[in-house]
Amino acid sequence: MIPTKDFRSPDADFLKEHRIMVLGAGMSAIDIVVQLLANPYLGPQSVGKVVLVGRKVSYLTKAKDFEGFIQTGKLRIIEGEIEEVVGENQVKITDGSVEEVETILLGTGYQFSLPFLDFEKDKLVDFDVNPIRKRFFGPVYKRMICIREPDIFFVGFTDASPLNLTT
Repeated sequence: MIPTKDFRSPDADFLKEHRIMVLGAGMSAIDIVVQLLANPYLGPQSVGKVVLVGRKVSYLTKAKDFEGFIQTGKLRIIEGEIEEVVGENQVKITDGSVEEVETILLGTGYQFSLPFLDFEKDKLVDFDVNPIRKRFFGPVYKRMICIREPDIFFVGFTDASPLNLTT
């Protein structure tokens, strides 16, 4: 199992002709799938098959970008989670299916931190990683300008909310 933060190149020898499972449905997981199937700089890669497993992936099955890969069997998209790893190369998914894979890439997200701010003392932003609130950081206008102190900018943060579409 390899976290996507350690992924360096889709043409790595250990990925060639392998069946690869990407776990997650956020930006990093989808980026890895694109890198593995149709790298914009290196061209099509020589992976055997890519299986994307995530909680909310139904919108991806309708995406025109992946249509050809799904039809040819190069990409399989499964809504669910890994239930267990069975044996050396088999992964059981919560939907009941079992996939044969050689490599699992974990695109399961990250927790950002702002260690230079004392949230309790400064009161500039509220920061919460409580799973019920779905990681709150704010109030920040356009995910960039601190509302309570407009001279502070948070440049480089991304907003993954379009990836949380429901069907």
